[in-house]
Amino acid sequence: MEVSVDTYIGKRNTARYQKLVQEGVEVLIADVIAPHLKAIELDCKKFLFVNRMRALLELDNGLDTDRTSYHLALNWARSGYDVEPDSVRSEEWINAFNYNYAQPSRDDSFAVHTDLIPHPLDDDKVLARIGFQAPELRDDGRPLNVTLVLDASGSMADGDRVDIAREAAESIRKSLSGDDRIAVVHFTEDAGLDLGVRLAHEARRERPEAHNYVILMSDGVANVDATNPFAILESAGDYDNANPLRLITIGVGIENYNDYLLEQLAQHGNGWYRYLNDTGQARATFSRENWLALSIPFADQTRAQNRITADENFTQARKEFAEIPSGAATTVFYELELVDYAARGDVLNLGDVEVRWVTPVVNEANRQHAQILAQYSDAPNNRDGALLQLGALVALASDRYSSLPYPDAPYDVHDDIAMLKDDLRSLDRHIGELAAYRDFSFLMEHIARDIPKQASGYSR
Repeated sequence: MEVSVDTYIGKRNTARYQKLVQEGVEVLIADVIAPHLKAIELDCKKFLFVNRMRALLELDNGLDTDRTSYHLALNWARSGYDVEPDSVRSEEWINAFNYNYAQPSRDDSFAVHTDLIPHPLDDDKVLARIGFQAPELRDDGRPLNVTLVLDASGSMADGDRVDIAREAAESIRKSLSGDDRIAVVHFTEDAGLDLGVRLAHEARRERPEAHNYVILMSDGVANVDATNPFAILESAGDYDNANPLRLITIGVGIENYNDYLLEQLAQHGNGWYRYLNDTGQARATFSRENWLALSIPFADQTRAQNRITADENFTQARKEFAEIPSGAATTVFYELELVDYAARGDVLNLGDVEVRWVTPVVNEANRQHAQILAQYSDAPNNRDGALLQLGALVALASDRYSSLPYPDAPYDVHDDIAMLKDDLRSLDRHIGELAAYRDFSFLMEHIARDIPKQASGYSR
């Protein structure tokens, strides 16, 4: 169901609401709605404080379109490596999949989609999905300033890392038009990101009307600079929120791969993070059509440390942005425990959501308000219903697996993953031809094989 999102609001009396502001997204739950719920468990590790409700999990991400954690896990599995639970970021697994959301009716707002389905692991809970779909924007005609920073350190000689990076760089070069500019920096151990940032900053001063990207391709093993890379980003003099420098990090490699550094650099650098596992994926990611879509930002969201933004800080000039590209979608799943019985077909009012963002270039602050209404029902017995169920299984599997070694988990990860695998097989007739479905089925088999059965605590 698509919720109407055409209501724009200014100053509001929020006294009747419990409020969370995070990554530029303000979630308001009305006090009159809260009694319908007694617990909410969030799959993506955010915090939600609601009157007469209990937060079961802490969430640390809001609207996030990155999906690298999933593709990195898939590549590890294909190469025979174990998937490290600490590397699993549920929101990136969820957003790796296309749920075929309808486009918004306007090109200046999100479409908000909501669904409420039975919980596949717990009869006492339900799963709510909220999807935010950004509009597809036309090429705005603004030129691009692109600075490629290519890792040439010794670790890049392993495997086909250099080939993948070279293919991605060549695809970017071919995709640019005559009005675009490109600079290339190779680094080993001594110079790299700082030089790239300086060149990008100079290009922006010369052409302030252009979109500005620094693209770092690395395995993250070598020092991306001799000094603190985050300090380098801070020193860029990036005070123009209307058109900031955007750092895109592209990861390659398997062994000795620094996922954390590359993910944090992109988060701190106003951009996004991708992982490439072969030359074909490099070509596809940076094809002209795909790259131009990714390079046209629809929304920026101001964030403070730990990705939580105070309401009064939303329009402040800050370095930390989350970019939502044109046409991108982001999805969140919630585990809910209802106070009252809900029958199939019931329409439940789960509260209000208010999305806030800054429009790039014009630096305009926006608010969009929607009431969250969802009909409680089984997922439709069709392709869209199978995609909804797939998202739920991805959300729960990544949440459970990332909790390992589960010293305090209220569930048995081994049993839950086994049940989710069985449910996944039932989707084959609707989406079995999709590579994404087959890849996730393979990944589920891989992570399930080594999960130990949780100890009962009883003697034999």
